[in-house]
Amino acid sequence: FSSADMPAGSVIQVVQVVKTDSFSSSTNGYVDVTGLTASITPTSSSSKILVMATVSGGNPLNGNFTINLLRNSTNICQSTSAVDNSTAALPYGVNYLFTSVPITFLDSPATTSATTYKIQINTFGTTGYVNIRSTDQYYGGTSQITLMEIAS
Repeated sequence: FSSADMPAGSVIQVVQVVKTDSFSSSTNGYVDVTGLTASITPTSSSSKILVMATVSGGNPLNGNFTINLLRNSTNICQSTSAVDNSTAALPYGVNYLFTSVPITFLDSPATTSATTYKIQINTFGTTGYVNIRSTDQYYGGTSQITLMEIAS
Protein backbone atom coordinates (compact mmCIF):
# COMPACT_ATOMS: atom_id res chain seq x y z
CA PHE A 1 0.00 0.00 0.00
CA SER A 2 1.82 3.11 -1.23
CA SER A 3 1.07 6.80 -0.84
CA ALA A 4 -0.09 6.82 -4.48
CA ASP A 5 -2.95 4.51 -3.45
CA MET A 6 -4.20 6.82 -0.73
CA PRO A 7 -7.39 8.80 -1.35
CA ALA A 8 -7.16 12.57 -1.90
CA GLY A 9 -6.99 14.42 1.39
CA SER A 10 -5.19 11.64 3.23
CA VAL A 11 -2.28 12.61 5.46
CA ILE A 12 0.84 10.84 4.22
CA GLN A 13 3.42 12.16 6.69
CA VAL A 14 3.81 14.76 9.41
CA VAL A 15 6.91 16.70 10.50
CA GLN A 16 6.99 19.05 13.47
CA VAL A 17 9.60 21.36 14.92
CA VAL A 18 9.00 23.11 18.26
CA LYS A 19 11.16 26.04 19.39
CA THR A 20 11.22 26.47 23.16
CA ASP A 21 14.19 28.82 23.57
CA SER A 22 14.26 32.52 22.77
CA PHE A 23 15.61 34.42 19.79
CA SER A 24 16.16 38.13 19.32
CA SER A 25 16.87 40.37 16.38
CA SER A 26 17.53 44.07 15.94
CA THR A 27 18.18 43.85 12.21
CA ASN A 28 16.50 46.11 9.67
CA GLY A 29 15.76 43.28 7.24
CA TYR A 30 14.54 39.70 7.34
CA VAL A 31 16.55 37.13 9.27
CA ASP A 32 16.01 33.40 9.81
CA VAL A 33 14.69 32.50 13.25
CA THR A 34 17.06 29.85 14.60
CA GLY A 35 15.14 26.65 15.27
CA LEU A 36 12.05 27.54 13.21
CA THR A 37 12.97 25.53 10.14
CA ALA A 38 11.41 22.21 9.15
CA SER A 39 12.06 19.94 6.15
CA ILE A 40 9.89 17.38 4.42
CA THR A 41 10.43 15.16 1.39
CA PRO A 42 7.13 14.71 -0.46
CA THR A 43 6.42 11.20 -1.71
CA SER A 44 4.65 12.54 -4.80
CA SER A 45 5.08 15.70 -6.86
CA SER A 46 1.29 16.14 -6.82
CA SER A 47 1.12 16.22 -3.02
CA LYS A 48 0.19 19.38 -1.15
CA ILE A 49 2.01 20.47 2.00
CA LEU A 50 -0.11 21.95 4.75
CA VAL A 51 2.08 24.35 6.71
CA MET A 52 0.87 25.31 10.17
CA ALA A 53 3.10 27.64 12.13
CA THR A 54 2.77 29.68 15.29
CA VAL A 55 5.18 32.49 16.09
CA SER A 56 5.13 33.78 19.67
CA GLY A 57 6.90 36.96 20.53
CA GLY A 58 7.20 40.40 21.94
CA ASN A 59 7.36 43.50 19.83
CA PRO A 60 9.80 46.26 20.73
CA LEU A 61 8.16 49.35 22.24
CA ASN A 62 6.97 51.63 19.42
CA GLY A 63 8.33 49.13 16.93
CA ASN A 64 7.21 46.86 14.13
CA PHE A 65 7.67 43.09 13.88
CA THR A 66 6.79 41.34 10.63
CA ILE A 67 6.96 37.64 9.78
CA ASN A 68 7.60 35.80 6.52
CA LEU A 69 7.01 32.15 5.66
CA LEU A 70 9.45 30.76 3.12
CA ARG A 71 9.74 27.57 1.09
CA ASN A 72 13.48 27.07 0.61
CA SER A 73 14.48 30.67 -0.24
CA THR A 74 11.14 31.77 -1.74
CA ASN A 75 8.56 33.83 0.14
CA ILE A 76 5.14 32.17 0.07
CA CYS A 77 1.79 33.35 1.38
CA GLN A 78 2.84 36.99 1.22
CA SER A 79 0.76 40.15 0.89
CA THR A 80 0.99 42.20 -2.30
CA SER A 81 -1.02 45.19 -1.06
CA ALA A 82 1.43 47.23 1.01
CA VAL A 83 4.75 49.00 0.79
CA ASP A 84 6.40 46.41 3.05
CA ASN A 85 4.74 43.05 2.39
CA SER A 86 4.90 40.06 4.71
CA THR A 87 3.02 36.92 5.72
CA ALA A 88 1.93 38.22 9.14
CA ALA A 89 2.84 40.68 11.85
CA LEU A 90 2.77 41.06 15.60
CA PRO A 91 0.68 43.97 16.86
CA TYR A 92 2.51 47.31 16.98
CA GLY A 93 4.85 47.45 19.98
CA VAL A 94 3.45 48.45 23.35
CA ASN A 95 4.79 47.83 26.84
CA TYR A 96 4.36 44.27 28.12
CA LEU A 97 2.99 42.90 24.85
CA PHE A 98 3.40 39.14 24.36
CA THR A 99 1.31 37.39 21.73
CA SER A 100 1.18 34.46 19.33
CA VAL A 101 0.44 34.65 15.62
CA PRO A 102 -0.88 31.58 13.74
CA ILE A 103 -0.01 31.01 10.09
CA THR A 104 -1.70 28.33 7.94
CA PHE A 105 -0.91 27.81 4.27
CA LEU A 106 -1.59 24.97 1.82
CA ASP A 107 1.44 24.81 -0.48
CA SER A 108 2.00 22.99 -3.77
CA PRO A 109 5.77 22.53 -4.05
CA ALA A 110 5.49 20.14 -7.06
CA THR A 111 8.60 18.17 -6.13
CA THR A 112 9.80 14.96 -4.51
CA SER A 113 13.00 16.63 -3.32
CA ALA A 114 13.59 17.67 0.27
CA THR A 115 11.74 20.94 0.84
CA THR A 116 12.46 23.32 3.70
CA TYR A 117 9.98 25.71 5.29
CA LYS A 118 11.19 28.43 7.61
CA ILE A 119 10.19 31.57 9.46
CA GLN A 120 11.96 34.89 9.08
CA ILE A 121 11.32 38.07 11.07
CA ASN A 122 12.07 41.75 10.57
CA THR A 123 12.11 44.14 13.55
CA PHE A 124 13.21 47.17 11.54
CA GLY A 125 16.26 48.00 13.63
CA THR A 126 14.66 47.75 17.07
CA THR A 127 15.06 44.66 19.26
CA GLY A 128 12.22 42.15 19.08
CA TYR A 129 12.06 38.70 20.61
CA VAL A 130 10.64 35.32 19.64
CA ASN A 131 9.23 33.23 22.50
CA ILE A 132 9.73 35.90 25.17
CA ARG A 133 8.29 39.29 26.10
CA SER A 134 10.40 42.18 24.80
CA THR A 135 9.80 44.67 27.60
CA ASP A 136 11.41 42.63 30.37
CA GLN A 137 11.92 39.09 29.00
CA TYR A 138 9.63 37.83 31.77
CA TYR A 139 6.93 35.77 30.05
CA GLY A 140 7.86 33.04 27.60
CA GLY A 141 6.08 30.77 25.16
CA THR A 142 6.78 28.42 22.28
CA SER A 143 6.76 28.64 18.51
CA GLN A 144 6.42 25.77 16.06
CA ILE A 145 6.11 24.62 12.48
CA THR A 146 4.09 21.54 11.53
CA LEU A 147 4.22 20.16 7.98
CA MET A 148 1.65 17.67 6.70
CA GLU A 149 1.93 16.01 3.31
CA ILE A 150 -1.58 15.69 1.88
CA ALA A 151 -2.44 13.30 -0.97
CA SER A 152 -4.15 14.96 -3.92
